[in-house]
Order: sequence, then C-alpha cells, then structure tokens
Amino acid sequence: MRFWVFLPFIPFQLAGAWWFGYALADGQSWVAVALAYGISNVGSAPLQSLALTYLLDAYGEIIGDALTALTVVRNLFSTIFVFAMPAWVAAVGIPNVFNTIGAIGAAILCFAGVFLWK
Repeated sequence: MRFWVFLPFIPFQLAGAWWFGYALADGQSWVAVALAYGISNVGSAPLQSLALTYLLDAYGEIIGDALTALTVVRNLFSTIFVFAMPAWVAAVGIPNVFNTIGAIGAAILCFAGVFLWK
C-alpha cells in the first residue's frame, strides 16, 4: 500500500531537480533556484519518509541491520558525490549532471510502479 503514496511525489522530485540544474546553469535569479529546490524537496522529503516506513514495515525483524546498511550506503554515495561532482560538472556541465542524476532517480523511482504492477 505504501507504493501508491510514492506516485504523486515522483513528478515533483524529478521536475524540481531538473529545473534546479537548468536554473543554475542559465544563471536564473535566486528566486527561481530556490523555487526549484523547494519543488524538489516537496517530492524528496515524503519519498524518503515513505521509504523508511516501508523498510520498517517490510523488514521489521532485521530493522537494525537494514537501517545501518541504509545509512552506510547513503553516506557512501554522499561522499562520492562531494569528491566527484566538481570534475563531473567541469567535464559535462551542470545541466547534463542533473539530467543524469534525474534519469537515475527516475529509473529507481519507477520501481514503485513495477512493484505495484506485480
């Protein structure tokens, strides 16, 4: 049942992230950048809460190990992005970076639809 709640927030997260990348690249005003960031967070904050709730519901007997693994993986990706992002942006530009991140996010978030279907 939790996957149904994912669906309305996916467009906000993806549209906000893509708009944020283009707003930065085009030098739009801080208002546009802040609005894009806000729209992205309107989608990502509930998605994160729903994912943690699903993890707790589905894997309650191993929740300690699951949350530890989730934290390690999340922090690993955050560290990789901190060190890789400047070179990546310099090589392909901000819009292409956010397009790639958005495409990866879309692929991952589409699993909610696949799980609902099956």
